[in-house]
Amino acid sequence: MSLRSIIKEVADQSGFDFIFSDVLVDEKKITCNIQNLEIQNALHSIFSQFQISYKVYSGGSIVLFREPKSSKPIIKKALPKDGPIHPPILKNKVKLCYPSEAEKQGIEGRVNMSLLVDENGDVKVSKVTRSSSYEILDKAAIEYSHQLKFDPAMKNGVASLVWVSWSVNFKSPETEFFQCDYVYKLHNLYKLADLYTGEKRNEILHNIILIHKDCIEYLKNKPEIDFNEIIKQVLFPEVYEEWKNLWKKWHLHFIVFQDFLLRYPDSELTSLVIADLLNYLDADLAHIKNSVNDNPQNQRKIEYIINTIHCFLAEKFPNSITKNSLTRVESFSELKK
Repeated sequence: MSLRSIIKEVADQSGFDFIFSDVLVDEKKITCNIQNLEIQNALHSIFSQFQISYKVYSGGSIVLFREPKSSKPIIKKALPKDGPIHPPILKNKVKLCYPSEAEKQGIEGRVNMSLLVDENGDVKVSKVTRSSSYEILDKAAIEYSHQLKFDPAMKNGVASLVWVSWSVNFKSPETEFFQCDYVYKLHNLYKLADLYTGEKRNEILHNIILIHKDCIEYLKNKPEIDFNEIIKQVLFPEVYEEWKNLWKKWHLHFIVFQDFLLRYPDSELTSLVIADLLNYLDADLAHIKNSVNDNPQNQRKIEYIINTIHCFLAEKFPNSITKNSLTRVESFSELKK
């Protein structure tokens, strides 16, 4: 039976609504008897087989999300140097053990390594090529890599010694859940905002802003997490299209407030949200300025950001922008000097 069918069966029996992405469950088969099982036991029995985590909400919803896993090997360098070589293939799946002390402290990071895989498929040498900045994670990644077992690399039908690149990403379940929770809450609030008017709607819109700010604050000290990729799931497509050329380079926190203004241009919160947009734009541009030095191309990108937001506010909200706000936007041009 497909995993999707099992989820539907559990939903029908329990009354819970399941929220998940298609890629998480598609083409997965399962043999599982959930008759007479309590809901928690049934959930564990089903999802533990696929390394899928879940969160049960009091409102009757269950959110599914994927557990973190390490990346696949990529061939980096081979010995001997001449002739074609087929890279090693991982034979055994080893569960990544998150150091308990690191998890308690909320330490996360990615460790890039080079592994020397011998003719028997064993990892003989493991070297960190890019540290996570945390010794405890680097050490755990090294220990993890020596548990891996490969089908050896082959050259002309003969097992060969090779170097492969490998990366290990330590991401706590809390962070993985946070991302899913952020998206889930916002999509629910978007729906509710379309249903209500007056004070109730204002309360919902205020909560949207608070959730955006909580997300920014939570990720402030987690540079390894791509803020832009998270918010992409909750933005208007046209907002993403406008900024996608800068997407990979810098975290653009102010975008969520631009998105809000486009969604709810008639909101009583407009002036406050414009102020938030300007505050976060100010901080983002200061960070960008510190990272670009005197590169002319990057300076042009700063100018593009400034001009785009200036035109956006002047065109969409000419009556909501105070003279002081316009002066602030124009003052950002000082960052180009």
